[in-house]
Amino acid sequence: MARLAGMTFSRKWTWVLPAAGLYATAAVILTWPLARHLTDHLIAHSNPAGSSDSPLNAWILTWTLHALTHFPARLFQGNIFFPAPDALAFSDTLLGNQLLFAPVYAATGNPVLGYNLTLLGAFVLNGLSLALLARSITGQALPALVAGFVYAFAPLRFPHLVHLQLLSAWWAPLAFLALDAWLREPRISRMAGAVLAVWCQFLSSAYLGLMLAVLLGPYAVWRGWPDRHRLLTARALRHLALAGVFGAILFLPVTLPYLRSQAQWGYERGLEDQLHYSAQPLSFLAADETNRLYGDLTRPLRRQYAPWETALFVGLVPLGLAGLGLIPWRRGRKAEGTNPATLPRGYLLVGGLAALLSLGPILLWGDEPAQWPLPYLALFLWIPGFRGMRVPARFFLIALVPLAVLVGVGTSRLLTWIRQRAQGGVIVAAGVMAALLAGITVESIHTPIRLQRVQALHEDEPVSTWLVDAARRGAILEVPFSPSEPVPEALRMLRSTRHWAPMVNGYSGFRPGSYFELAALVNGQGFSDPVLEALEALGVRTLVVHLDELHEADRRMWLQDPPWSLRLELLRAGPALRLFRITPAALRSTSLQATLAVPPTLPTAERFHVGLRLEERSGGPWVNPGPIGRPPVTVTWTPATGSAPTRREVPAFLPTVLPAGRRYTTVVPLETPATPGAYGLEVQGAGFRVQHTITLEGTSPGGESPRADVTWLGPPRIEAVTGGAVEVAVRLRNRGDGIWRERAAGSFEGVPLRQLVRLGGLTFWWASADLPDHGSEWRIWGAGRGALWVATPQSYLGKFTVGARWLRDGQPVSTDFTPLPQDVFPGQVLDLLWIVLAPQEPGPYELEVAMQAPPLQPFAAAGGGDPVRVPVHIRRREGGPA
Repeated sequence: MARLAGMTFSRKWTWVLPAAGLYATAAVILTWPLARHLTDHLIAHSNPAGSSDSPLNAWILTWTLHALTHFPARLFQGNIFFPAPDALAFSDTLLGNQLLFAPVYAATGNPVLGYNLTLLGAFVLNGLSLALLARSITGQALPALVAGFVYAFAPLRFPHLVHLQLLSAWWAPLAFLALDAWLREPRISRMAGAVLAVWCQFLSSAYLGLMLAVLLGPYAVWRGWPDRHRLLTARALRHLALAGVFGAILFLPVTLPYLRSQAQWGYERGLEDQLHYSAQPLSFLAADETNRLYGDLTRPLRRQYAPWETALFVGLVPLGLAGLGLIPWRRGRKAEGTNPATLPRGYLLVGGLAALLSLGPILLWGDEPAQWPLPYLALFLWIPGFRGMRVPARFFLIALVPLAVLVGVGTSRLLTWIRQRAQGGVIVAAGVMAALLAGITVESIHTPIRLQRVQALHEDEPVSTWLVDAARRGAILEVPFSPSEPVPEALRMLRSTRHWAPMVNGYSGFRPGSYFELAALVNGQGFSDPVLEALEALGVRTLVVHLDELHEADRRMWLQDPPWSLRLELLRAGPALRLFRITPAALRSTSLQATLAVPPTLPTAERFHVGLRLEERSGGPWVNPGPIGRPPVTVTWTPATGSAPTRREVPAFLPTVLPAGRRYTTVVPLETPATPGAYGLEVQGAGFRVQHTITLEGTSPGGESPRADVTWLGPPRIEAVTGGAVEVAVRLRNRGDGIWRERAAGSFEGVPLRQLVRLGGLTFWWASADLPDHGSEWRIWGAGRGALWVATPQSYLGKFTVGARWLRDGQPVSTDFTPLPQDVFPGQVLDLLWIVLAPQEPGPYELEVAMQAPPLQPFAAAGGGDPVRVPVHIRRREGGPA
């Protein structure tokens, strides 16, 4: 029998099953009542919009398994966001979780059950993998069990219950385990194991995989430095070289779709996102609001923005045990080839570095920036992948590995001390073990654990049969189609696992421009004949109408028999759902008429974002021949002197589909030549070509002017529902003598700009503006060279914008801004359409729309351009989706 006092079992693996049972029991208790509803409920988030992540991840697991078993080469071509390619590349692949999900789904065919058991299993594997690492260091099973418990059930994991990818962290301890083994005795199999573990962690969570790779390097250097003469041999260097080749072979196939998608859609996270989701020093003492023990107590320490991402408190019991683990290691087990002085310190280095990187690019105190750049800024600027991430605070999830290792070392020392000094050491040690586990559990209790019901998929069986039939004809579109309601969109994705029909609907970490374009087309112009013809030409052949999710007026429209449009043919009718086939149009358009919004004179050697209007005039829908997204258009400058023309390809968003008689406005980046004179300008892309004659001079039109005319293109609907989408369409005319710049501003009067840091010639600024008229304070980040300050893409301060303000009894309630999509030159007109959200309280309101000059100053206050207003009655939402 094992000696509890020594904590070393006679059989090497006898502790694994009891540990797995303990972790599984704790997982069920700490996520209760999930275990009662495994087949038809998913974890929900305290933030309603976040509840879309669980069905998204359940769909990802099901899709990847379906693709791997039927058409592996099309793994990234998910059935959502039709017609966008590489739909899986908009989020994590979760391939590393198939170890848990695949057997359950193969046996039951229920993705909800498979997902929930995968989530619970993630806790178990997290604990076991860390326990393996801790046991390799302490040589004792029970301290390793406590270490695994801390790693699996740390309080900061529970705000991420909807983020399976962040819970799936069991590969990280295995990477450290393999690297420790290689540092003790370099073998190629051990190095390959470390690379494979990092790869599997990346497949489970791109965040954790990339962060783990960053932290393993400093750890290996620190741990290996005392034994560098033994490690820096030709054999060890060959291992490192082979690891690089092996890593490239593993990572390239799964990273190339992400890089391709990023280039196609031009998405990346800006500096502002990074700062919003960075921890601050007090975050390490802040628990999430749902933590029963510390939630209320640490409320003043939490950040105001996204507190669930930056509440990083690990609990007092783990901190106390980790502190014991940092006591100089005079006694205890010394693994073969391991320097006992460097091992705990090596993990302390990883933990400290992870904590430092979780603070983001610039130190924050509260929500205010200090003037100190941090190492994460270098990662953001120069390391590939980090511009696609937005939450530096998640680095601290990797810090749980060294924390738990130190907990294991500290527990070992505590139990050894008890064995040596206390009478009845075995009994006392058992009591201490129970007390430690109980204390860690109490600190990790979060309530309530919210659940959302998912309609049992077998209840959809008739509908699924219909849709399997419809999928043979083409893609489907489910109605209502609302990007502002991500939960219904995500649930439709999950239901699609019964038929796998390509669908326009979808939800993910990133949503492509084509998705919003088609949503604006359908919601802005309705299902008119031109819109239906355009959808059919694109490949959308079936409409799935959810009658129970519609408001009464829309429900009556879809219940008409026969349908109101000859383009619709009723296929199936049920009590809550109708299926329609869209009949094809007789005429298809092959070209567009293009107009470029450039003045006859431009300054030399400057960059502009010029509006390009594309119109369909042949009477039929035009479909982008591809690739969709930001395909290159060719810009050619031809000097009138006869010199050789200069050509350049620039990315520009082009329409996915254009209904008959409709137009689409996009932006083309232009850089004028440095030599003055007359030029011919030609812009050519898929289905269009436009030419202009332009004179280039050495000076810009005058200063930025706030004078503007604002008129309605079409007033918004007189009635709207609480929290619903309201379409705003206005016409703007530049009556001044200066250019309204789409991005950048030169005037910041009245706004204090504070330089934060200069790095490589790039200056980062902080600007704060208190705008009581808008009901909020705006904090904006930017970067620029020299005296020019350029706002980040997510920022409005320092840009020309259009503001839509809700007023009740003459008092502002909320304000929404949209930046100008292009530069507007003197005398030009811009038609602008965007969606704003109605207030949450019903009643009579006025909606006011006005131009805003930098920095968010109403044009009227600057002496030009009165706002326009329209009364809007907001009624309470009834009968729509919850």
